[in-house]
Amino acid sequence: MKSALLLLSYGSPERIEELDEYLRNIFNGKPVPEAVREENFRKYEMFGGRSPSNSIIANIARKLQERIGSDMDIIVAYKHWKPSIEDAAGNLGPYDNVVAIPLFSFYSQNVKDSYLNPLESALKRHNFSPRLEFVNGLANSDLFLPMWANIISEDASYDSFYLFDAHSLPDPEKEEDYLFWLRYSTYKISQILGIARSDFGFQGGHKGWLGPSVYDVLNKIDGTSITVIPISFLYDHLEILYDLDYEFRRAVEERGMRYHRVRMPNDSAMMVNIIERAARSAITHLRGEKINGRVIGQPAAPHQREEHR
Repeated sequence: MKSALLLLSYGSPERIEELDEYLRNIFNGKPVPEAVREENFRKYEMFGGRSPSNSIIANIARKLQERIGSDMDIIVAYKHWKPSIEDAAGNLGPYDNVVAIPLFSFYSQNVKDSYLNPLESALKRHNFSPRLEFVNGLANSDLFLPMWANIISEDASYDSFYLFDAHSLPDPEKEEDYLFWLRYSTYKISQILGIARSDFGFQGGHKGWLGPSVYDVLNKIDGTSITVIPISFLYDHLEILYDLDYEFRRAVEERGMRYHRVRMPNDSAMMVNIIERAARSAITHLRGEKINGRVIGQPAAPHQREEHR
């Protein structure tokens, strides 16, 4: 039986000349507000015309393929760039089993709606019906908290205030799981490392989205330094490099405080290991194989869909 691992993410253009096309994809072909266009061009110009995210994801895919070998083919697809989810779905005909992993930390209904639903619709249009497992969030891996604890401890300054940062999402009433994993991770990592002063906040939100914002949290902090942990993200992209390291840093420094942001997991060995474990577990479930003498999953009908939290 042939299996594929589909790595899903937001995507970004490779060259600044492609930015208009990218923005049209985000706005579903509708006119892009000029202010949004200007802001995005400014961001991309600051970083040489491209985000590092695509290269990092390509490295993750390459390292996964080296580790997994012929057990699964690794396929990358983007929500708003090329190859798109639609493109990737069109190449899944030969596969009996497909594991789809969006590269996000926490379970989210928004992620499910944004990645699983389009994938299933695309498969239906192509008349493909592999057994599909959707891994919604990687935080339930037993390596997730140790990975972040190790990253934070590399240059810890325990007199700093630790701000665990997550991306805000719409429809807060649907995101109880997302909030649970954020709160749990913040608490457990603070406990593991003995961090006395910490909280979590959100970036990129709008009115009615999840809060409080990182700026709201900043306004309540009394201290000389702040360390930011973007725990709902897994790799560097412009929401980290610009929104945090440029805009939020400016707000921190205007208050006379020092700003520090821990490194991202990116394509580190631990990050690749977490994804590999999630993929192998999902494939084992789809195949109905035995672990310790017990059958995991069932030999489901080809149309069956499973979702992992």
